[in-house]
Amino acid sequence: HAGVVDIRHLPMMCQHCGNAPCEPVCPVFAAYHTPDGMNGQIYNRCVGTRYCANNCPYKVRVFNWYTYTDVPEPMNWAWNPDVTVRENGVMEKCSFCVQRVRDTQNTAVLEGRAVRDGEVVTACQQSCPAEAIVFGDLRDPESAVSQKVAHERTYRVLDELINTQPGVNYMKKVTFHEVASAAH
Repeated sequence: HAGVVDIRHLPMMCQHCGNAPCEPVCPVFAAYHTPDGMNGQIYNRCVGTRYCANNCPYKVRVFNWYTYTDVPEPMNWAWNPDVTVRENGVMEKCSFCVQRVRDTQNTAVLEGRAVRDGEVVTACQQSCPAEAIVFGDLRDPESAVSQKVAHERTYRVLDELINTQPGVNYMKKVTFHEVASAAH
């Protein structure tokens, strides 16, 4: 298939890097690393310098230009009651639904048990009709997400080029012509 261009859409979110380039450049330490490996953001500490966005190779941090507190009813009912509405002038990013993660962890502690595999469901995972998103503990080799990551089609964006150690893994799409070529 010489000369054939194959374009594919790749949804890009915060990669929650183990070696996140956005964290050390924040002058007020609003971007930080959580003990469980997520890239966190303290929104009320952020002063909006945008250094983190400039240093993110995935370009997934977004400056909030809007004032969401001035939205009339019933539009304000669309807000997530578990997440604080941020003010304009701060950086926004995917949080891996940290509020859902913490709520599940707290429930497990109160019940005297560990968080079960698959118990934390992120909003993007919940809304994906193809069930293409799996969230879990990569440190547990028996978890569903670890099983997916072990697959030969799995890769991490820019992993071979820069040392960010992304926590998000993708699976290569298999197309009909790739399957047909492999059969010959």
